[in-house]
This record gives sequence, C-alpha cells and structure tokens, in this order.
Amino acid sequence: MVGNSGVGSGSSSHWDLMGSAMVMMQYVRLTPDVQSKQGAIWNRIPCYLRDWEMQVHFKVHGQGKKNLNGDGFAIWYTKERMQPGPVFGSKDMFAGLGVFVDTYPNEEKQQERIFPYIMAMVGNGTLGYDHERDGRPTELGGCTALVRNLNQDTFLVIRYVRRRLTVMIDIDGKSEWRDCLDIPGVRLPKGYYFGASSVTGDLSDNHDIISLKLYQLTVERSAEEEREDKEIKYTTMQQLVSLVITVGKLKSYRRMITKPFSDTDLVSFLVDQDIIEEKVVQEVTSSNPFESESIFSQTQSNILHSIRDLEQKCWVLRQFSNHSDLIAVTLQGPNLKREVKLNLSTYRLVNPSKMQPVILGISGTKLYLSCAKSADTPVLQLEEVDDSSQLQTIDSDSDMVRFLFYKQESGSTTQFESALCESWYISTDFDERKEVTLCHMENQVQERNTRFLLFR
Repeated sequence: MVGNSGVGSGSSSHWDLMGSAMVMMQYVRLTPDVQSKQGAIWNRIPCYLRDWEMQVHFKVHGQGKKNLNGDGFAIWYTKERMQPGPVFGSKDMFAGLGVFVDTYPNEEKQQERIFPYIMAMVGNGTLGYDHERDGRPTELGGCTALVRNLNQDTFLVIRYVRRRLTVMIDIDGKSEWRDCLDIPGVRLPKGYYFGASSVTGDLSDNHDIISLKLYQLTVERSAEEEREDKEIKYTTMQQLVSLVITVGKLKSYRRMITKPFSDTDLVSFLVDQDIIEEKVVQEVTSSNPFESESIFSQTQSNILHSIRDLEQKCWVLRQFSNHSDLIAVTLQGPNLKREVKLNLSTYRLVNPSKMQPVILGISGTKLYLSCAKSADTPVLQLEEVDDSSQLQTIDSDSDMVRFLFYKQESGSTTQFESALCESWYISTDFDERKEVTLCHMENQVQERNTRFLLFR
C-alpha cells in the first residue's frame, strides 16, 4: 500500500460542511446528541483512483440506552455530493457506494440481527433504500458491530481493489482488522466524491468523524485486466434496472435474506405474491443403514426464486428452433414479466467440503440448467427433462451430475459452482443482452459477474 492522500489531514478548503455538522478541535461532529438533526461533510475533489482504501476513525456515543439511540451514520462514495435526504442524512436514489453504520433497528419483529449493524449498498440512481426494513432488500453484505459508547478508538476500512469491495472493522482495541463483508464483482466508477453524513430522529447520538484517510493502492494487473478496465464505461451503471415500481411491494413482505442463510431466511421482494409457490417435502432418509453416501437425494423441490446479478440484470429465456439459452438484461416496468423464475430444488450434501447441492429449473418449462463440455471446455446449457422424477436421486458417478450446482452463499449474494466441473461458475457479462454462461473462477472471475441476488 503506497501513497497517503491525506483526506483526513488535508486542507479544510477541500471539505464542505452541511446541516448541523460542526468542526471541533479533534473531530467533526456530524450530529449532536439532539433529536431531529442531520449533518454531513463532503470532499470537494473527485477521486480518480482505480484501487483505493478509505480508513475511517469515528466515535458514536450518547446518553441513550440500548435501542434508545439513533440513527447512525454513512460513509459515501457517490456521483453527487452535498444533497441532504432521508438516508442517514443524505439523498436517496444515489449513484455509487454507501456504507451504513446503523445503530437503531427500524424493522419490527426482526430478531436475528443485532444492532449496531454495518452494511454496504451500491446504488444506480434509481434504487431506493428501504428505511423501514433497515436496508435489507439492497444489502450486499454486513456485520454486527457494537460501536456505541466505547472507551477505545473505533475504526472501519473500506477497500476497493480489482472490483472487489471489502469492509473491515477494528473496534475491540486490539489494533486488528476483523472482516465485515467481502464482495467481488462490484463496479464503482472513477470521479465520485467521498463524504460522511448522519441523522437523528426521535432518538439521537453524537456521531463524530475523527479522520477520513484515503490511500492509493498499487495492484498488479494482467494485460487482459488492463484492457478490460479501459473498456469499462459508466453507461453500464446507468443502465441498471429501475426498481422504483417494485419498491412499493417491499412493505408487504415480512422477511428478507439474512445470514447465516437457510431456506427460512430467503424472501422475495420482486415477485408478485400470487406467483410464489413453494413445495417442501420431507428429507429423504433410508431404512437401509448401508445406503451409498454417493447418492444426492432431493430434500426440497420447486422453491420459486427470482435472480439478479449485482448490476440488477434479470435472466431472460430465448427459445430457438434447435436450442434455448439465457441472457442477462436490465428490465423495468411491464418488461419485468419477461424475467425468468427459477425452480430451485435442494439435495442432501454428499461431500462435506462442498456447499448446498441444488438443481435449477426454469419455471413454466421442462428446462433445467446443466453443465456440458464442448471441446473439453465446460459450457452452460438448457436441457429438457420430460420426467422430473429422474432428478429426485442422482448418483454422483452418473452423468446426471451435470444438472447439479453447489450453492455458495456470502452475505446476501449467492454463487453457483458446477458439481461436474469444479471451479466453473454460472456467470453473466457486465454488458447488456449477453448470454448467461460458465466461467472459471481463477481465469475469468474479474471479467464476469459470478455473484447473484436471490429473491423468493
């Protein structure tokens, strides 16, 4: 790591204050421990670094007892600056990155998440933050961080390297970074602005920023990665799906994907309620104690999901006279009806070193995703299966393994690795209307989206 850009210690002329933000001797107080305040600090100079790290030294403290304090603060890297709004004191429908230190749970009846909670969201200018559900529908990942009223210094670091977003925290006084979230395939344009904002409502806290320090990171890249970076244009981000119409549906759903993931944790906010169809069957067990451990046995079937990549592109089915395929497309409004729904079936784990085995079918058809080889290269294809009972049990030595994928979850994102071809993952292109294919994790992961958001 080289090159300290000194954002935290630079000239005050590089910074603008907004709202209730006040410059103190050793820190900037975004909001005092007073109700109904909001404040922000924004850097005037856009960041043109390709790989960077932002270290934040902060303090959250106040008189309120647990869950009687609020609301938290945000660190921003966004296209626009100095615009107040409802998302921790800054505007909603932002374009760029927001990392939120949320100190108050707004969603009633949620018990699995402990606050304060740190989460990240990437917005496209039309994607809204759901305040009533603590941002869960758009969360990329996060962690609990008990940061209030601590005697020791508290830090978080936001790192963006080779399209990988990482957030770590140091809040225990041990001078050790602890992982909070790590998400590959995130695309953040250059030329955005860093800032920090906070808001208090009926509950309050002091939200203090002691320093913001930006570092340029030097990372080696292959010639192919250099070429890809030159071809990236911000227009792709502007083409992300508008979810304004869909946001109204969020309030009618009661649960959202959380971690650790289980089937009961999954939730949908993009699928109309009347098309949700879940059929759960009992786990297959055998009275024969010598049943082979090489058999994948179906445990749950036909769990309907919508799927998006991290750029919010949907899957769309194309059917030709001699074959079918899937492409990834940004859809909005009435066109959302073209979106593919996946029938996801789960299987008993055979290999403890692997993740959850699943089969992915296209709802309303007899088509299933499978892995085949073309000239020794794995390819993704859609196969028609007339009798789905053939898929209830699969011998690990049979060619039917081509239908199985390992479902790997990290934060709110999911990857699908082929069971037949190790290290080959279902992926989408960063560009529009490109085919959904397989890519090798080591060789192609920087060129393709391999992480997806599932909604039930």
